[in-house]
Formats: sequence, structure tokens, C-alpha cells
Amino acid sequence: MQIIGLTGGIASGKSTVSTIFREDYKLPVIDADLLSREAVLPGSPGMRQIEAAFGREVLLPDGSLNRSRMGELICGDSAVRDRLNAILHPAIKELYHASLERLKRGGKPLVIYDCPLLIEAGQREEVDEVLLVVTDAQTRLKRIMERDGVDESLAKKKIEIQMPDEKKIALADTILYNNGTLADLKNSLDFYMKEKLKNACIMS
Repeated sequence: MQIIGLTGGIASGKSTVSTIFREDYKLPVIDADLLSREAVLPGSPGMRQIEAAFGREVLLPDGSLNRSRMGELICGDSAVRDRLNAILHPAIKELYHASLERLKRGGKPLVIYDCPLLIEAGQREEVDEVLLVVTDAQTRLKRIMERDGVDESLAKKKIEIQMPDEKKIALADTILYNNGTLADLKNSLDFYMKEKLKNACIMS
């Protein structure tokens, strides 16, 4: 089984690439965002740790995570973000390995691991290849403002708290630039997949 680690900064278009892999190429995708939600289900060990670390102010009345409030806290304080990640990353990693085992038993030859914090979470060595989606800063700003309904200042802050693209590029195996149309993105991905399949044939 080969594992492609798909990553990219906020509003880079990573989720669109993930959808294309799933719908157009029929590849199994392990989604770290879904795993993170599973890790903080009401009553879960992760949720109990979050409540102990940050108090009930980050919980909704039903006991689920108040993502809006948590987002405000981590945007304004790197120490809070680090504490949250110290809780989430190990839980997500455990769920990832469980998902991977199920796919291995199913005989899947190629799996996509869609993980926005793949490098930051120390999972670089757990995939065979890192595919990084990169988009220019202005496009990302515009997408965040439109998608999240926030002003430019907050949109910039959401970008700035993440690892800079330059550092990610240095650690990635393949860069997928997403500065054009959806058709452009699909063409780039098609070229990437053809090269991957061709290399697989050569190596087999």
C-alpha cells in the first residue's frame, strides 16, 4: 500500500483536491478533519482533556466542542494552540492508524491521507509522499473572507498562525499550484496521477 499525504494551508484548495481524488479517481481518502471531530465527541477522552485544559467555556450546552470559541482562543494565543494540538494530534494519529489498518485489510493499493497539519503534527514520516497544495496569498485571503465572513485582518491572522508555505515546500515531495480555475487544477492533478501510474508500472 502506498500512502500519499495531501496537505496545504487554509484556503489553498486542498479539500477540493481531496474531493477530486475521492470522486474522480475513486481513491480511499482518510480525512484528518473528520478524525479530529471523532476525537472530540462528547464524552471522549479527547473531549475530557480539552475541558480540563480550557474549561467549560469551550463547550456547547450539549457537551460538544464550541469550535467558534476554540477558534477565537487559538487565533489569539499560540500557547493555547500548542496545548490544543498536544491533545488532538496523538488522538488523530491513533484514529489514522486504525483507519489505515482497515484499508490494508481491504487490499487498497493507494490511499490519500488528507491532513492540513501533516507536517506540523509530525506525521511526515508516516506517508510515502507529501503532496502540497499551494495558492497565492491574495487568493487565499479572498477565499477566507468570503467563506468565513470575516474581515481582511482576521483572514490574515488565520494564515499567519500556520506554518509558512516556504517551509512546507522545502519538506514536500510534490507541489500542486492552485492559482487558476478548477479545470486547471484537474489538469494538473491528472498529469500528476499519470506520472504516478507510469512510475508504478516501471517499478513493478
